[in-house]
Amino acid sequence: MLYGARALRSDPARRPATLAAIVVLAIASPAMAVNPEGFSTRAAFQAQFPKSEASASALELERLSASLGIDLAPQGLPRDESVPPVPPDDGRARPAPGTRYAGSAAAQFLERELQISDERIGALAPELERFLKDQEGALSAIESLLLGSSPVVWEVNVDLGHDAVMPNMLGQVQLGRLLVVKALLEARTDSPEAALRTLEASWRLTEELLARPELISQLIAAALGKAQVGALRKIDAPAFGWPERLRGGPFVAFCLASFENETWFSASGAQDLRGQAGAMGRARRRTADEVRRRSWCGWRKSELAAIWTAAVEAEMPDDEEGRSLGDIMFPNILNALLRARRLDVDAELTALVVDARIERAASRRRNWPRRLVTGTGVCPDQPWTYVVSENGTARIRLGATVENPEGPSFHLPLDFVAGKPRPVVRRTPPDGPVRKKL
Repeated sequence: MLYGARALRSDPARRPATLAAIVVLAIASPAMAVNPEGFSTRAAFQAQFPKSEASASALELERLSASLGIDLAPQGLPRDESVPPVPPDDGRARPAPGTRYAGSAAAQFLERELQISDERIGALAPELERFLKDQEGALSAIESLLLGSSPVVWEVNVDLGHDAVMPNMLGQVQLGRLLVVKALLEARTDSPEAALRTLEASWRLTEELLARPELISQLIAAALGKAQVGALRKIDAPAFGWPERLRGGPFVAFCLASFENETWFSASGAQDLRGQAGAMGRARRRTADEVRRRSWCGWRKSELAAIWTAAVEAEMPDDEEGRSLGDIMFPNILNALLRARRLDVDAELTALVVDARIERAASRRRNWPRRLVTGTGVCPDQPWTYVVSENGTARIRLGATVENPEGPSFHLPLDFVAGKPRPVVRRTPPDGPVRKKL
């Protein structure tokens, strides 16, 4: 049947008690308390993101990750673009020389497996499987830390604008993806509850990035979120709490908010959106508002570019330099929005798969639901189809195409088959005439 975005939730009272801990973890989202919105004044922006230092949990996570060969500590600012940043002598934990991280093998594994549009999970490369086994203790400690009650947050100082220290974004992606690989290995070895726990730990890194003010944090959150969204489809278990967090376009919402708030990172000194100093900020606000009014799946690159051009011309008609700066800046923003949009569509498909699994878990005979009750999603004009097959699988796919962002990165399939297929046994009628009882 056709349906849009929001599927029927199962009754919490019918959920298996064995997953109670996962339910608690999935609902708790301390980092996501930040409201994804743009601000009209610098003071309001600064109040939302007050200056803070790295938490003790973040420093401990840097130490544990360094033992894996992953650097989470902030990097020094480059003197110029031709010189790579030099780690400052700040006492933060960094990998010892020669510490090896199986990053290439992890990336190749995820790219291969997450493009398969069913629950199959292939074998890990021997190098990667050996790395996970050797680092089992450190990874277990990292999971416990990320899932603990003490927040893992890095320093924020919006007063310094783009010169502020940020966490090591490459390290964030490396650690998050490594946990996703571990979750897929656990799912492959029939440990779905352990897989959900590991994936939850990885998601906490994405939450921390989404809660940060910088646009680059949103881009890294989307890159990491894609691996998590794709992996969740592969874990054959009712992942309670995940559909709620994946629906409603969270990645676009935070990306647009950061795009608007770029105004307050600049050195222009504007205190609000009034006057000439706030013209670029108003152009960003006008663009974001217009984009929000459009259907997510209806976006086209040319349409978004035209929205930005119209906004800049309306707010900065006599500022040729400002318009030129905007023209240089917006292509990167455009691709960021398209990446976030694609991930929100991917996330909605994953939410639907999880919905169906939750309904199946609540069924006495563990059957897929015959239909899913739906509402409006990020693509209300481009419905999904849901079909249950005789072989015990359920297929969900998007009924239209979505314009993809540019770049070499792979895309998750918008067509997924959940469940393990089983042979279809068809009964044959007995030989001889069929007698009917009168």
